[in-house]
Amino acid sequence: MNSVPYPEQVPETMKICKSNTIVLAWYIRRQITGLFLFQLFKDAIEIHACFKKEFRGNTAVIAARNAFAWIFKNTKYDRIIAEISEPHVQQYAERCGMFRTGDQYEVGKWEILSAR
Repeated sequence: MNSVPYPEQVPETMKICKSNTIVLAWYIRRQITGLFLFQLFKDAIEIHACFKKEFRGNTAVIAARNAFAWIFKNTKYDRIIAEISEPHVQQYAERCGMFRTGDQYEVGKWEILSAR
């Protein structure tokens, strides 16, 4: 990751794959600790998270809640979804405020912004 620029050199979002993806990075002391990849769909936005092992847990939960709030404030979407099969990732999603609906997890705009 040495080739990744410092936060002040990178826009808060970097769009890749044309206009259907948003990538948000979480930094601590000028080091990338994790990434969120958001894939845009017609009626919802799907989240994928990736954190360095030493930053999983409370740091990743705080980062996810901030990423949710950023998405809801800066996009037209009011629902974030995730398809999760691994039990430890399901627990992470629940700690972040997502809830299970059928075969996926989701969180709504009102749930995140009203909790702030």
